[in-house]
Amino acid sequence: MRPDDTPRRPAFSRHREALVAGMLAAACALAPGMSRAGLLTDDAPWLEGEVPAPPAFDLNRLIDVTPSGSPSSLRIGVDPATISVGKDDRVVRYVVVAASPAGALNVMYEGILCAKGEYRLYARYRESDGWRMLDDSGWQPLARLSQRYPQDIARGGLCRESSPNGTPANIARGLQRGQSVPLVSP
Repeated sequence: MRPDDTPRRPAFSRHREALVAGMLAAACALAPGMSRAGLLTDDAPWLEGEVPAPPAFDLNRLIDVTPSGSPSSLRIGVDPATISVGKDDRVVRYVVVAASPAGALNVMYEGILCAKGEYRLYARYRESDGWRMLDDSGWQPLARLSQRYPQDIARGGLCRESSPNGTPANIARGLQRGQSVPLVSP
């Protein structure tokens, strides 16, 4: 007992406020990294990162992703060297080529956000003037597109449920094998 007859508080009790404040400061400092790693979830709106310029493509490298039994005569291919996964926004971007039997080509730079099951067309390529970026394109649900090939590409190896199917090399392997995996429902 102390001379004034009040019991002495343990050291932990005396420094509890400082300890709690220190723990809160540490948690606040770690939270951004944990969020990026997917360890914390929040309701913050998703923001797309800066869209890279359309990459160079090679018609000789295309992976045929034309759906079997497709009523269309178009052949659809993805150049595996153009596949990228956005580090921060997790958008899978790629160049796709639609070729008619007569040899006409339609080349597009596209993106799929697996987490939301959404698609975006970034640019079109013309042999006469190269890539033309589309300023007015927005994200659209895959399930509501008039053309089916983006959903087939997403299911065929681009996405693994609601995430990109790993690295660009793994995505290319998935497309080559024609993996069919479920997508998140929009």
